[in-house]
Amino acid sequence: MSGMDMSSMDSSFAPGDQEFAKYFWYAVAAVIATAGVVNVAHHAICFQRLRASRRGDVAPSRPRNFVLKSWATITAITRECSYPQWLPSKSFPQLHLPPLSNLYIILAYLVLVVSVTFAKVWVSGSYKWESVAYRAAWISVAQLPLLFILAGKNNPIGWITGTSHERLNYIHRWAARGLLLTSTVHWGYFITEWNHYGVTKQQFKNYPMAKSGFAAWGILLWIVLSSFAPIRGWRYEFFVLQHIASAVAFLVMVYVHIPATARAYLWVPVAFWAFDRTVRTVMIGWRSLRLRTIQRGGSGEEKSCCSSSEKEEKDCCGKAVAIDEKSCCSKDKSITSSKTLLGNQAMIEALPGHTTRVTIEAPTLSSWTPGQHLFLRIPSLGLVDATQSHPFTIASIPSDKKLTFLIKGKRGFSGRLWKCAAEMLPPANERKMGAIIDGPYGVSPMVWAYDTVVLVAGASGVTFTLPILMDLVERARKGRDFSAVRRLHFIWVIKAYAHTAWCAEELGKIRLLVQEKGFRGLEVKIDIHVTCDETFTANAELGNFGADGVAGLKTTCADGKCCCATSRSSSDDEIEVIGVNTGCNCNCTVPPPPSSSTGSTPLLPAFSGRPALKKLLKEDLEQAFGETGVVVCGPTALGAMMRNTVISLSDERAVHKGTGAQGIYLHVESFRW
Repeated sequence: MSGMDMSSMDSSFAPGDQEFAKYFWYAVAAVIATAGVVNVAHHAICFQRLRASRRGDVAPSRPRNFVLKSWATITAITRECSYPQWLPSKSFPQLHLPPLSNLYIILAYLVLVVSVTFAKVWVSGSYKWESVAYRAAWISVAQLPLLFILAGKNNPIGWITGTSHERLNYIHRWAARGLLLTSTVHWGYFITEWNHYGVTKQQFKNYPMAKSGFAAWGILLWIVLSSFAPIRGWRYEFFVLQHIASAVAFLVMVYVHIPATARAYLWVPVAFWAFDRTVRTVMIGWRSLRLRTIQRGGSGEEKSCCSSSEKEEKDCCGKAVAIDEKSCCSKDKSITSSKTLLGNQAMIEALPGHTTRVTIEAPTLSSWTPGQHLFLRIPSLGLVDATQSHPFTIASIPSDKKLTFLIKGKRGFSGRLWKCAAEMLPPANERKMGAIIDGPYGVSPMVWAYDTVVLVAGASGVTFTLPILMDLVERARKGRDFSAVRRLHFIWVIKAYAHTAWCAEELGKIRLLVQEKGFRGLEVKIDIHVTCDETFTANAELGNFGADGVAGLKTTCADGKCCCATSRSSSDDEIEVIGVNTGCNCNCTVPPPPSSSTGSTPLLPAFSGRPALKKLLKEDLEQAFGETGVVVCGPTALGAMMRNTVISLSDERAVHKGTGAQGIYLHVESFRW
């Protein structure tokens, strides 16, 4: 029977079903185009606000005409329907649902895939199983370009929609799951037909196409299963390596399996993958591989041979290692120089909270926007680290003339980096390690177009909000031509006061800057909340913090200690989040403890206890003349809580529904992709 003859697949694979593969792409293209139009409109509105600010408009972010008011109302309703997110369970924090906006896109994609797979398919007669199988085959190969385009760091979908690659990553994963669904339908219906006629063994024995197809499905199944968050995060470095290898093996099996008439859908993802890798390789070479001379100071003395104490040198981590006396002996121990191909030299420093500060002075990269990230590689850490790069947010701005990263030491690269920095002998800043950078990547929120900006960071999430704070302050110094922001509120929640050392210098400079007489046009408020540091609250009762001349205030809890100074989380990043209306919020105003002052590190006043975020945000909204921009970076629970808080306040205030209350824009970054 012809239905059992796999050699007829070339002719059976094409008629009719190919049109539905095109319908799939028509729908995808329509969604991308719509998102592109919204992106262009958003940019136009932001720059219109900037022009209004230059003209001296007191509230440039308030819509003035019918078109802008209508757009603001539609935007407010869309936000209220898309921002909410269910809070993750404390018992199973790895299991959480994405925000509703992501769920809408996921559901729409699955509905589209199922619709084009089964629409107008022949489901009766002797070919009913085979008809569905061939349709599912076409829809499967049609999804390949979308899957691999979304996998790239440089992809046209991100350019059109104004969305960064990591924010599109969830669609990449669900595209793979959609592909697994249709490919399962494909072979499932074939197997059903073969079993019906009792020829299953014959098909696998006589037709290599059946074997290659089942092999491709098996690889795809592994790719999907290994991409779930708990498995992906277990050993991320291993995940990346096996993910790439599995993807290559999958494409090879698909190439062997499908007929020539369908291979156009295979060459498109290969072309985009090659394009992305080529662009990244060229940019890595341009920004990292430059001949640079490094000078190192010596004792300045002439010795015919080294002393016993000099018959050792330090490795990259400052550990003493023995060296040969001949290599130690030298006539001139003064300044020496060496050449390196790595144009970026990184200095590392261990900070409290298992955190490493990586600084690259005079980097080969001279321009980026606040909130963007780089892929960093430090080959001297080891063979594994020489072959892998890791994404980290840039915690500095271009005017600093340096790249700064605050890297939380966990497992893998970040853990090895912190261990190296912790074991390094002083002075740490004289030890430089060659660094390879790739980027920058990411799309920064245009917060300079809002009247009021609220920045909320949990623990190391400050790496995202700090450069935005610095950029807005710098724009304010330049005048209203560069920013429409009138009020700026920076909120940072940390477990221990010692963590302020991560960016105490930057925050101290900002505090001094906004107090200058010539600084006008921007009201800046910085709130630091320490949640789990009993030593901090105990020191606060001493009331002696000389540097600021501010007396300490005792806590007001019943036992004299901060009732928020306990936590069930063992991770410094996992700031426990309380409900928006309930829970303990001591908010005791506490200047910094004297023990935290080290060297030239500025002292920063802080609050003891978790912030009442809804109350703080409501106060900011009530004082806003125009739209408010809220930027959040931290644990998943913090982002989910802020989403629900924004929606609650938006609904409570009836934003853009005739009450005069202005809109609330929310941008959430999280620790995971």
